[in-house]
Amino acid sequence: MPPKHLFVDWSGDLGFKFGRGSTTHLVIAVVRVADYTAFRKAIAALRAERGLHKGYEFHYAHIPEAERAAFFAALREASFEAWVLVVDKRELSAGFRRRNQYDLFSEFVVALVDHLPEEAVENGRVVVDTHSTTMRLTRTIRVAMSRALRTREIQPGIKRVRGRPAHREDGLQLADMLAGAVVEARVKGGEDYLVGLEDQIYVLEFEEGDK
Repeated sequence: MPPKHLFVDWSGDLGFKFGRGSTTHLVIAVVRVADYTAFRKAIAALRAERGLHKGYEFHYAHIPEAERAAFFAALREASFEAWVLVVDKRELSAGFRRRNQYDLFSEFVVALVDHLPEEAVENGRVVVDTHSTTMRLTRTIRVAMSRALRTREIQPGIKRVRGRPAHREDGLQLADMLAGAVVEARVKGGEDYLVGLEDQIYVLEFEEGDK
């Protein structure tokens, strides 16, 4: 079977110093794009239609509301699926908070991958934003995903995990935009750009003990 493209990005951090810079929530998005060539052509067409330069990066936190709205309107014609995990860090136990950030992030990745359908991850090629991660965290994601799939006896599992800069990968920009939109709507109670995309985006709430 042809390889599938999975893109991973997130909004928020792993800190617990609320009120001193740490976010209250961490939102992780995994996006599956079956026909990545077609998707990239669609995003290129959107840039041209909006009069944006070819290398314009759709980054939720850094672009105007008009470009956000145009991006999500274009998604209604795109073929993709996304699974988004919302972690309210304020609700985590003291034991969770004492764990190092790599173990903690691994736990969240496993919880998210546990909800991905088998056909979405078999023979998957995973791409992570190198601006959001480190080599060690990329390795953590690979190990966590592989562990979750072995537990579910899914073979072949993940083909590889690699880091790429988001400005070169439209799939990573999609993951970033979805994570940002979930934060906007679910955490901040702001604009909901995901209306009309409910059949393609599955939003999950993290709970300790969920496996």
